[in-house]
Amino acid sequence: MTSITVWLAAAALMLAIVALIVAVMTSRKHTELLERQQQR
Repeated sequence: MTSITVWLAAAALMLAIVALIVAVMTSRKHTELLERQQQR
């Protein structure tokens, strides 16, 4: 049972890291779009 719990914890960590990276990328894209609109 311990191996299953450890695997689930590792999978949850990986998902959280991926979600953070995606959030950062999307936020950067949004900021770039806002800056381009402000320049116009």
